[in-house]
Amino acid sequence: MTVTIIKTTQPYKIKFLLVFMLLTLLPRPLIGGNYPLGTLTCEDMGDFAAEALMWRKRGMTPAEALKKLDERHFNDPVERPNLLDVLKLVYGGYGTNWTEENAKKAIKQDCERGRE
Repeated sequence: MTVTIIKTTQPYKIKFLLVFMLLTLLPRPLIGGNYPLGTLTCEDMGDFAAEALMWRKRGMTPAEALKKLDERHFNDPVERPNLLDVLKLVYGGYGTNWTEENAKKAIKQDCERGRE
């Protein structure tokens, strides 16, 4: 009687190798690096963070802040999602401890790091 042992790990090794090669060979902008800002600058992002924090400290609810964001005119489709991310940070745990200056500096620095 002959017993044949089949290794089931082989296909996984091949898949892993293919994914690794794919990620290694892709151009950097597709897997990380700079994120688009549209016509906004990192300074604009920081200014918005400070403005949004001011809204929060004045008692504006997240729903009201979102409405205010939606009233803005955007020159590029990527701008609203970027500012929405800032709004989420301001109305999340970070906003509790930030001052307007801290918010502006933190978002501006994060943006600049993402742009390098």
